[in-house]
Amino acid sequence: MHTEIFGENKEIVFLQMLYERILIMKDLLKDDGVFVLRIDHHWGHYVKIILDDIFGKENFRNEIFINRTKKNPQKNVKQRMLTTSIETLFIYSLTDQFYYEDTSFKLKEMREGYWRAADDSAGDRYPPERKLEGKTFFPPKGNHFQFSQENLEKKYNEGKVRINQKTNRIQYYVEPSSTGLLDTNWTDIPGYAFSTGYPTENHEKLLERVINACSKEGDLVCDFFSGSGTTATVCEKLNRKWIASDIGKFSVHTTRKRLIETQRFLKKTKKNWRAFEVLNIGKYQIEHYINDSYRGDDRSSNSDQKIKEIKFVGLILEAFEASKVDGFRTIHGKKNDTFVSIGPINQQVSRLHVEEVISECLKNKITNVDILGFEYEMNLFPTIQEEAKSKGLRLRYKQIPIDIFNYKAVKNGDVIFHEVAAIEFKPHIKNKFVQIQLTDFAVFYNEDNYKIDENLRNGSKKNNN
Repeated sequence: MHTEIFGENKEIVFLQMLYERILIMKDLLKDDGVFVLRIDHHWGHYVKIILDDIFGKENFRNEIFINRTKKNPQKNVKQRMLTTSIETLFIYSLTDQFYYEDTSFKLKEMREGYWRAADDSAGDRYPPERKLEGKTFFPPKGNHFQFSQENLEKKYNEGKVRINQKTNRIQYYVEPSSTGLLDTNWTDIPGYAFSTGYPTENHEKLLERVINACSKEGDLVCDFFSGSGTTATVCEKLNRKWIASDIGKFSVHTTRKRLIETQRFLKKTKKNWRAFEVLNIGKYQIEHYINDSYRGDDRSSNSDQKIKEIKFVGLILEAFEASKVDGFRTIHGKKNDTFVSIGPINQQVSRLHVEEVISECLKNKITNVDILGFEYEMNLFPTIQEEAKSKGLRLRYKQIPIDIFNYKAVKNGDVIFHEVAAIEFKPHIKNKFVQIQLTDFAVFYNEDNYKIDENLRNGSKKNNN
């Protein structure tokens, strides 16, 4: 977290962010649905209060302890704190209609059979006593027998119930088993994995246990902080429907890659697999910058939004170190001898927009223009540039970076607008072999910062984020 994003009181802002999102997630749950949240020791005690407020204390189900990556403390070094070895899963239901589905797990070793007390189940039952071998037995105060009189006698005849001569209590035999029943200690399995390079990758074994315990085949599982995509990957393997979302591009690309690999694995092993779709549902930072502060009637709101959009264009021009120009429809600024056009705020830069820019430039005898955009339409390059070049117009495409929302970076001139990377290739197919020939490319660099090292003094440095 950075103060430029969250503000100085980042703890409160982070918790407020969680609160608002969990409220929305709650609205999406079915009556028998369940909510699971993983959190570490820094935030767990705060988040528990938030979850109690949102779901109600009566809908708290469990606090489960899971493994985290442990640091190895140095020997002979005094420690101010002990090494933290666990993190927490908080589990809440929407109503009392939720029940766990599969609470069994495979033991690492076969568990031997053993005898245990038959009268230690919590709570009173009537009648409390049981009779066996002509004797009457009563459970300890506050407890009751696990079996009815009829079942007790049946198990006794099968040799699975006995009277412990030392304690004079009834016991029953627990059969050997290769499976156990879940409790709240899940430290027998890893919590994190390191297969994708994503810094907070949940281990598939952990998600398998969560999903098996909380859902059944065909259920819909949603993960709104998808990260490395473990939830979606495990859901695909366990035949669950899923929705995964994340604001980070690295997360989206990592998840997509994992799902494709999972599809290939399922297909190879002749198991059921399904197609999935990657959707871009908006630029959250842009929406927040332009829309979040508007309230009131439609007319004042539309007026305020127009003002905000003008300021937003000004922010982009300031970050690009360009000056504002008026009198054009698609041209917004000028940097040195090059004019600047800013693409649509909440849409991709399309061929139609570029053609309008070209038309206005030719009309006004403009020969150099940079187009700035958050995203660009596929297959836009390089043909549209060649068309413009044939008409005497030099077009360059720049990516608007997310750093424009960092006020300090804009003021310090640290925002870098990279060229849009693109490649052009030609396939060559011969018999069963395919060769790919790279015919042209545009690299991901910034001309304005080319040879920047020449301007640096010995011992100085330049940080690019």
